[in-house]
Amino acid sequence: MSINEHSRFKIVSAAQHPYKHKLTDFLYQNDSLPAAVTNAQLAIDYILAVLYPKTKPPVADVASLPAAGNDLGDLRIVQDDGDGKAAQYMWSQWDGQAVPQWNKVGDMDWGTDSVISGLIDQTQYLYVRKMGVTDYDPITELPLAGDQAGQHIYGGDQANQHLTLHANNGDAAGHTGFVQVDDDFRPLADLSYDLGTATERWQNAYIGTLIVGTATMTITSNGVQGSITDTSGEISFGDENLSTTGDIDGAIITASTSLRATAGADSIVVASGSITDSTGAISFGDENLSTTGTLAAGVTTIASDLILGAGSITSASGTIDFGDEDLDTTGTITAAILSAGQLSIDDVLIDGNTVSIQTLNTNLELQANGIGVVNVLSSMQTIGQTVTGTVDITGQLDVDNLTLNGQAISSSTNRIDFNSVLAPDADASRAIGTATERWSTIYLSSQISDGTSNFIVSELLELRNAAFRDTLRTQPAQAGDALFYNGSQWLASAPDTEITHSNLSGLTTGDAGHTQFALLSGRAGGQSLNGGTLTTQTLSLLNNAVDADGLIIGASIDPSADGTLSLGQAVARFDDLFMSGEFIGGRFQNTTDAGLAGLFNAADVGRQAYSTDSGFLYINNGTEFKKVGNNSYSALHTNVQIEAGVNVSAEIDDARNALWQLTETSTGEIMAVTLVLTATTVTASVDVSLPAGNYRLTGIEA
Repeated sequence: MSINEHSRFKIVSAAQHPYKHKLTDFLYQNDSLPAAVTNAQLAIDYILAVLYPKTKPPVADVASLPAAGNDLGDLRIVQDDGDGKAAQYMWSQWDGQAVPQWNKVGDMDWGTDSVISGLIDQTQYLYVRKMGVTDYDPITELPLAGDQAGQHIYGGDQANQHLTLHANNGDAAGHTGFVQVDDDFRPLADLSYDLGTATERWQNAYIGTLIVGTATMTITSNGVQGSITDTSGEISFGDENLSTTGDIDGAIITASTSLRATAGADSIVVASGSITDSTGAISFGDENLSTTGTLAAGVTTIASDLILGAGSITSASGTIDFGDEDLDTTGTITAAILSAGQLSIDDVLIDGNTVSIQTLNTNLELQANGIGVVNVLSSMQTIGQTVTGTVDITGQLDVDNLTLNGQAISSSTNRIDFNSVLAPDADASRAIGTATERWSTIYLSSQISDGTSNFIVSELLELRNAAFRDTLRTQPAQAGDALFYNGSQWLASAPDTEITHSNLSGLTTGDAGHTQFALLSGRAGGQSLNGGTLTTQTLSLLNNAVDADGLIIGASIDPSADGTLSLGQAVARFDDLFMSGEFIGGRFQNTTDAGLAGLFNAADVGRQAYSTDSGFLYINNGTEFKKVGNNSYSALHTNVQIEAGVNVSAEIDDARNALWQLTETSTGEIMAVTLVLTATTVTASVDVSLPAGNYRLTGIEA
C-alpha cells in the first residue's frame, strides 16, 4: 500500500488536517491606518488601494487614453506624455471642469527626487500643505499666478456649503484660543464681499485705524480721544440727523436753517459773549425769552409809549393798564389809594390781618372758580358754627379721642365702641379684612350664620385640635390621617383601630365597583393590567420592594399577536436565559459580511450571527466573529472534465485556500495526482491521462 492510499490522507473533516493560515488570521494594528484595518490582509488591501487606486493597463501616449468606458478614480500610465517619459493620469473631475476627464496626477521621470516630488505636489492635491504649495490651473496645467497664486482651500464640494475655522478641538464649553493670521487680510476683488451679514454680525471690533472709501475717511483712536478725518476735507451725513448728548466743539459751526438766516450774505453769528445779525435786527417771533441773569439795555421801548428805565416803568399817556392780566410781585405795592395800611377793593376792606365787608349786615363769601376749592392752611377755630352742604377735608379730622384720616379711623384709647349693628351697605358685598390685612383674633360667644344655617361656636371649638393627634398638641397630624371624634373633640389619627375591614360595607359583593383594581384571585374571563394611559409608558413588575432578590414566577407568557412583539430591547436586554425545553422557531440575528464588524464586542463572547451573504453562522470568540463550518465542494466529474479544469467558484470563495482530494468513485481510491489551483478552478495535472471513468472531487475551504 502506498502512502497515498493510506486512509489518514482521506479528507473527512477540516479538523482532521491542519488549516492553511490566511492573512486574515494574522492580527495587525497601526495608528496611521483606519480603525477598521485589523489584520494583515486588510492592511495590504489598504496600502494597494492607496498606491494603486483602480489601476488600468498603460497606454502609449496621451492621445491613446480612452475617452469612454471610464470610472472615476481610474489610473493609467502614459508611457510617453510628450517628453519621452512616463506620467500618471487619473479619470477625475476637478474644480472648473464641466465633465470628468483624464488629469495628470504624476509626472514620473524615473528619478527618486522627481518621483517623490510628483507624488507630494500633484497626486496629493486633495490635502492642505502645511508649508505651502503652488496650485495649478486644471485646464492649462500651468502654475496659478497673480492674485490666484499659491494654495487654495475649499470648505465644501457643493453650493451653499461653508469653510469653518476653529482655534482648537479641545473646547468643552465656550471658546478658547484664536483663529489668527500673520499677514495682511484682504478680499480677492475690490468692493465685492462683506464682513458678516445682516443677521450674523461680529460682536466687537477692535481696530486701530478704520479707513472707509477712496476719499479717504479715517477713524482712529489714540487711547485718549477719537477722531474722524477725511482727505477731501469734508464729512457729510447726507440728509440724516446728527444727535449727541455730548458737546459739539468747533471753530465755526454753520447750519443751513439754524445759524444762517438765508442762503445769501445775511447771517447770524454766535460768538463769545454776543449774538449779532448782519441785518441789524434779531427777532424771536412768537417765542418766549427767558433768562436767569440780568436783562440790561440803555432804553427799552415796548409798544409805542411804554418805557422801561432804571427802576421805573412810565408811560407817555400817564396810564399803565394791565388789562385782564394778573399782577404778581413778592415786593410791596404802594399807591395813593392805599392809606394807613388798608386796601379797599369794591366793598372788601383789608386792614392789617382782618378782611371785612364795609357795608353793614353783608355776607363775606369766599368762593373758588369752577371746580377749585378754598384751602385754609392754618388752624381754624369756630364757635357754634353750622355747616350746610358737604365738607371736604384733606388731611385728618380729630373728634375728641377719634381720628378720621383718609380711610383710617383710630382712637387714642386704642378702642372704638359700636352701640349699633355694624352692617355692609349691600348684602354679601363686603369683606372683613383682606388677604394681606387680616384680623388677629375674633371673639364670638354665640354662633356663625349665613342667614339660614348656624354653626354654634362651642361646636366649632371641637375642631380646635384637628391638626394634632392629641389634645396637648405634641403630635402633629401625619399624611394619610383622618378626623375621628373622641367624645369631646375631633383629633387626627391614622385609620387603623378606628376603621377595620369588618366595619366597611360592600367588600363582599364580588368585583362590583372595584374593576379599576387588579383582583388577586382572578376574574372570570381574565383581566388586563396597563402600565400607563399614554404611549411609551410602561408596566413594571418587581419581585419585591427593594428589587434585590427574589423572582417573578408565572405560567406560559404569550404575545398578543404572533411574530409582532419582542422580549427586551436593543438598549434594555435580558442577561441570561435559562431553558430546559426546545428553542422552537427562533432565528439567529441576520446581518451581512460587512455588518459583522459593527456587531463585534470583545465582551460578547458566544454571541452568534448569521451572514446572509456567505450563508454561514458566526460566533464571537472574544477576538473576532469565527465562522462555524467551512465552504465545501463535492461533485462527480469524468476524467476529461477533471483534466480540463472544474470551476468551483459557486461553492468555494477561493480554491487556493481549500484542501482538495480526488478519489475514484468505484473503489474510493485517493488518486496521487497534482491538483493545480486558481481562485476559481481546480485542474488535475497528469503526465498520463487518468483512466476513463467517474471521479469525485472534494474540497473544504479553510
